[in-house]
Amino acid sequence: MPPESMSEHGDPRRFRLSPSDFAFLWDECRRCFYLKARRLLARPSVPFPAVFSRIDSLTKERFLQPSGWDDVVERHGLPRVVDVLKERTLRSQPVSIERYGVEIELRGRYDTLLRFADGSYCVVDFKTTVPRRGHLAKYGRQLEGYALALEHPAPASFGVSPVARLALLCASPDKVEPAGDSLLRYVARLEWLEMPRDSQGFLEFLHEVAGTLAEPEPPAADPACPFCAYRVRAVETGL
Repeated sequence: MPPESMSEHGDPRRFRLSPSDFAFLWDECRRCFYLKARRLLARPSVPFPAVFSRIDSLTKERFLQPSGWDDVVERHGLPRVVDVLKERTLRSQPVSIERYGVEIELRGRYDTLLRFADGSYCVVDFKTTVPRRGHLAKYGRQLEGYALALEHPAPASFGVSPVARLALLCASPDKVEPAGDSLLRYVARLEWLEMPRDSQGFLEFLHEVAGTLAEPEPPAADPACPFCAYRVRAVETGL
């Protein structure tokens, strides 16, 4: 792989990364992450089942107003919600990783941003299932990326501060009830999963990412990565 492969900016040492890739792609396969970040080869997109998109959309609609959060606030001892800011694209100032001569710019789109009565904010990501406890650290990295972009926005980009909380609001379908002629009502169990801020830990993570992206050659493929296995098989067969 040529070391002069370009980032999205055309600069081989500046990378525009999506916080959503910090949740799973980084852990699933560093080679896939490297190839995508350097704009060399991205995984094909996988269609998201429409039913999950619909559940996600309906859940977000339920929480568009500050009053919709009253139950969550009461159960978890949160400050009163005074504003709900819907999805918005974020762009951070470049983060300079001097050790590797790399700059990282974060770009992404959060699900919901809550403004509390005490002036602080919370980034909320909606999930249509309850994640495994072992996956919370991965989602924490994603939400930390949004928080960094919000607190250190690029010029003319949207930003707020302080982002005091990061959380998942999970709606997991639990049972089905009759709701009249030819109708069923799906009942979902809501779970609020909050992750503590760890700005220093996230910066250390970005140093690890920068060290990988600074290498002239991509890392080895993860043995369990089906995408890399497919690419290798395609080359071997000449198909």
